[in-house]
Amino acid sequence: MKNLSIENITKACRGTFHGDESILSQEVSGVVIDSRKVQPGYLFVAIDGERVNAHKFIPDTVKAGAMCVV
Repeated sequence: MKNLSIENITKACRGTFHGDESILSQEVSGVVIDSRKVQPGYLFVAIDGERVNAHKFIPDTVKAGAMCVV
């Protein structure tokens, strides 16, 4: 994944970054929607599905090393 920094992700999503701004230039090492697959440095995308609302797993992904959550 080339140039997938947190700053670029934030801009692409037209979002607002909340957190330690010193990590904005860091690149994520992977992107997942399954909280069980998060590894250190990954971006976790929390999706509200028909059966599961992944937002409830955000604390678990942070503990697993997620660098960023959308």
